[in-house]
Amino acid sequence: MNKLYFIDKKRREKGALFFLKVKLYKFYEEEKIPQCGEVAAKIIEDIEEIFIGKLELIKGDMSGFFQQISSFVFKQLSPQGESYQTISLKIEKDFQNIELWLTLIQQLKTLSKKVRLYIGELRKLIERIRGLSYKLPNHLLSLSAVVEKIESLFDSLEYILLSSNEQGIVRWIEIASKKRIVRLKASPLDVSAQIRENIFCRFLTVILTSATLAVDNQFTYLKKRTGLDQMQGFQVAEKIIPSGFDFQKQVFLAIPLDISEPGEKDYYSKAFSGILEVLKATHGRAFVLFTSFHALNQAYAYLQKPLLELGISLFKQGESGNHYLLKKFKSNKDSVLLGTNSFWEGVDVAGESLQCVILARLPFYVPTDPLVEERVNFIKMKGGNPFMEYVVPQAVIRFKQGFGRLIRNKTDKGTVVVFDKRVKSRHYGKIFLNSLPKCTVSQGNSAELLREIRDFLL
Repeated sequence: MNKLYFIDKKRREKGALFFLKVKLYKFYEEEKIPQCGEVAAKIIEDIEEIFIGKLELIKGDMSGFFQQISSFVFKQLSPQGESYQTISLKIEKDFQNIELWLTLIQQLKTLSKKVRLYIGELRKLIERIRGLSYKLPNHLLSLSAVVEKIESLFDSLEYILLSSNEQGIVRWIEIASKKRIVRLKASPLDVSAQIRENIFCRFLTVILTSATLAVDNQFTYLKKRTGLDQMQGFQVAEKIIPSGFDFQKQVFLAIPLDISEPGEKDYYSKAFSGILEVLKATHGRAFVLFTSFHALNQAYAYLQKPLLELGISLFKQGESGNHYLLKKFKSNKDSVLLGTNSFWEGVDVAGESLQCVILARLPFYVPTDPLVEERVNFIKMKGGNPFMEYVVPQAVIRFKQGFGRLIRNKTDKGTVVVFDKRVKSRHYGKIFLNSLPKCTVSQGNSAELLREIRDFLL
């Protein structure tokens, strides 16, 4: 709603209504036809006294509504303390028996009605201005786009909260960070039919390309998820194209085996100790990637003092924006960045600033995540093996993305260290390793691996 109108911290007016008002003032001052000037003055008055006033009331109602949603989630889950980063609550049918939920639904219906009436008034305002002059089309387009976006937002809110009985759709509420940012989400459990019908069956040729499409050098998972395995009578060609990088010479993959497995009592203490030794050997210049903010914050507390004593700067995701963090990391060669989620993919740091990527553990999704939980149940109902058909392939793709942070050009060279010996001790571990490009691999005692890492980076 702020895209319509708001006042920033410096008490400056912003938003589509404000910019339209400024343009109308200018039109009013320059217009030579008195009647048109009078119409413009009346519209300016309506914007200031009616539209902005009503908008502020609606924004207050929206704020109260989302605060109530946040309270409902916390009453259902009761997270301990303030250490959480994101909590999620799946929307269940039996919420209809909870009085607070019914109150929320009624609040949404009332709010939605107010907003849609307001949208109708905004559209009438747009028509009034459109009939006034041909000189204002760009500002009208901007206002119209914001109106469409708000209408789409409320369509989505109603779909998520009022259509909870639709089969094959999982809906959930997510509360992100201590600021209690509320997100309402919905996703189909199986997207294969939609992709098949709306993409593959509509075009003569479709090309799918990415560095992470294959799992264990096969496209089985991709074809099943996208419906390609059901394309009877169509020709499906597959090809894995070798990378232009010489990973055998550019990457040293180290797998310490003298640490505990994740879940065991002393895993974190041994893993953090091992991570510190690697960072000493590389003198920073590293990403350390985690699968949770809880582990990331524990590592930060453990590493901060010893790295500072070595002159190595330590940054962590969450202390500032990702773009600013990367800028600081790139400008300080002897530094370490701790990241999770978004830092596993789409982050590009070429050159000497990044010579080491540490994967703290295999990136399996949290099993209690509403979408993961429901997709696992969906595969079980169909008689499949959700762990091997969904959980492992998803983790392998994320694992490949994390590995891919290291080598961004042909002159890069560095080490990837995996502090999760399940890649060797569990039957599914070979799928992770087989999915990586062929590179120099070593496993075993941490002290010996540190020596090999130093030698490789010379």
